[in-house]
Amino acid sequence: MYQSSVNVFRHYLIQLAHITEIAEQADIHNTLYSASLTTGMFALDQQAKTAISFVYRTLCPLANIDIPKREANPDNWLGLKTDIKHALYFIDQLTPEQFSKSHLRTINTKAGFNDLTFNAPDFLNLYALPNFFFHFNMVYAILRQEKINISKGDYDGFHDYPSDFSFLTQEAS
Repeated sequence: MYQSSVNVFRHYLIQLAHITEIAEQADIHNTLYSASLTTGMFALDQQAKTAISFVYRTLCPLANIDIPKREANPDNWLGLKTDIKHALYFIDQLTPEQFSKSHLRTINTKAGFNDLTFNAPDFLNLYALPNFFFHFNMVYAILRQEKINISKGDYDGFHDYPSDFSFLTQEAS
């Protein structure tokens, strides 16, 4: 459970920090932070904060510890970077031993107005990670919609494409 949770969150929080850094540098009109895909959806800042909250909402019950009280940071790029930095610091304090027998735990949580109960593997794989990635994906989608030059490699840290590459200009093979 440690490998499947802590390592995934660490990697993608680093990527979230990376793409939000790109966004901050591109945000010359100071509008990206509050941009959203459509009316009624969370803005970029709340999408990122919700993704970060899933780190705590997931790892704490798996490690059988209380969710730490988190300081309120300013609603700006610096506050978001601080939230990510604190989440990474939190992750780095966790040990594999805290997750021993975590696969045997039953975890209660809320999804909107629903009260849910999961065994730990289902909680992680069917609920927590998909929700983290949903909100992380929304940050990426908002930035792409706002014409920020980020790529799949910025998202996952693995892919690499030349700066002038486009799938639209490639012939199907």
